Amino acid sequence: MNQSLIRVHPAGRLANQMAQFMLAREIQASCGTDVVVRGYHMPEWGLDAGPDGAGPRSNLSIGSSLTRVSYLSAMIDRYRPVTLELDGVVQRVGNYGNIDQYRNIFPLRQGEGVPIGDDCILTHIRAGDVSAPSHDSYGPIPISYYEYLVSETKLRPVFIGEISPSPYIEALASKFPEAEFVGGASVFDDFQTMRRARHLAISVSSFSWLAALLSNAEAIHVPLAGLLDPRARPDVDLLPLGDPRYRFHNVSAGAWHNRYSDIFAHRSDFGPISAIEAGRLKAAAARWTAWKSAKVHFGLMRRMIVHKYCG
Repeated sequence: MNQSLIRVHPAGRLANQMAQFMLAREIQASCGTDVVVRGYHMPEWGLDAGPDGAGPRSNLSIGSSLTRVSYLSAMIDRYRPVTLELDGVVQRVGNYGNIDQYRNIFPLRQGEGVPIGDDCILTHIRAGDVSAPSHDSYGPIPISYYEYLVSETKLRPVFIGEISPSPYIEALASKFPEAEFVGGASVFDDFQTMRRARHLAISVSSFSWLAALLSNAEAIHVPLAGLLDPRARPDVDLLPLGDPRYRFHNVSAGAWHNRYSDIFAHRSDFGPISAIEAGRLKAAAARWTAWKSAKVHFGLMRRMIVHKYCG
């Protein structure tokens, strides 16, 4: 039986590389044929399968967030490609299968992270490289969103993440003078701290999103903005609707668009969204991208056919 290689080309920082690993494993597990995964290196988790330098680079590249594991694994079983290159981060929660297995692969060990009180809401801040306009799908959330969350949950805010001094962080500290700021020692430590919190509010960040998904939290608050908003990014699906821990919150298009010029926005720019309504948004995004998704898979299948029958 021919063996297929998935060669991971690490993209981005810790969480993105974890997501690449998870996708590659799901493809491997879904295939009936023999698939080996190489190229990942995450010493934080004791995971290492160094790059496989054998053979030229394939033009069978995986990276679109429209990629579905079920379609891709069926194509691998049929056409038996020698090598596939995992170049990007496929941001689609339905591709990750049973999350419990990844809690074992990426364990939360005793002594890792900082304990957070049960009466607190640990809130991740994404600033850093997006503290100035750089990407439509990322950026800091208006500070008034956190006022809204505290009002809704009645919990004490604790902030974690990219909290180095900046005008945004100074304004946040001024608005919440009694709030605690934790973390910052390392990305890994912050990731593990987030996983320990009972109440967790994520930022518009793949790091924040994955820490929440693998966490022990009882309630996870998600802002529908940028990367996390099916209306803005219909190609991405990061809403785990089947997980009862999740609470969804609308961030108005205006508040997100003006997040750099108006960091406070208005209370009316935020509000809860039910899981049913979030499901409607998710379904609308799937319909909107159906043709693009088909093109991604047909294009990859065509290249597999060429490799199989034309060399």
